[in-house]
Amino acid sequence: MRYIRTVDELGYPDAIILPGSKSTIADLAHLWRIGLAGSIIQQARSGTPLVGICGGFQMLGKEIEDPGGVESEENSVAGLGLLDITTIFQRQKTTCQVKAQVLSNEGLLEGLRGEEVVGYEIHMGQTIGNNTRPLFLITQKMGGQAGYIDGAVAYGGLIFGSYLHGLFDNTNFRHTFLSKLRQRKGLSLIPRQPIPSRQQQYDRLADIVRRSLNLKLIYQILGGIGDDKDGRFEGDH
Repeated sequence: MRYIRTVDELGYPDAIILPGSKSTIADLAHLWRIGLAGSIIQQARSGTPLVGICGGFQMLGKEIEDPGGVESEENSVAGLGLLDITTIFQRQKTTCQVKAQVLSNEGLLEGLRGEEVVGYEIHMGQTIGNNTRPLFLITQKMGGQAGYIDGAVAYGGLIFGSYLHGLFDNTNFRHTFLSKLRQRKGLSLIPRQPIPSRQQQYDRLADIVRRSLNLKLIYQILGGIGDDKDGRFEGDH
């Protein structure tokens, strides 16, 4: 995975992800100005998978409208036009944790229909689309009413967007997405492995740091004393 800032850095990736943004209209205008928007459109229409999350999802639509000047002095700005959606900015901000069920079963999403994912929404706009295939059904919403759809899918499941941050933290969703990308390249699939918990990964990182640094010297500098029998020092967390 790599971040890009220019057309030259884009190259020919296996997939493109447009992430969230705190300044969606300004960032979208910047993409148009430096030519990245045109390059992304060209690659997406040529079959390169494209995913938009939150602000990136809004950018994938036909237009972003800001009649109240919530984010910009511009009343509207043209989107990338890859999803048949329009976003209208509102002053009320949506912030909530949600659970959702995958509705699509095509392209990179094949085999995921019915899969439950968790994530969170944090955005200023509401997105509407009349002829789009939805990506998720929101089944639970903390502090609010659920039962609404989220996201949109197009180009046979190769282009999709959603308001759900943390989407790729969901193990099955992430594994299926990466597996489909590998299949497109003619690569063998990676066997499913048990995923360690976050605490296990934190402990692993702590062990690496402990082995890589002279912690005894560091604690001496900090004024700590003592060394217990498993190699940990007083105050070692």
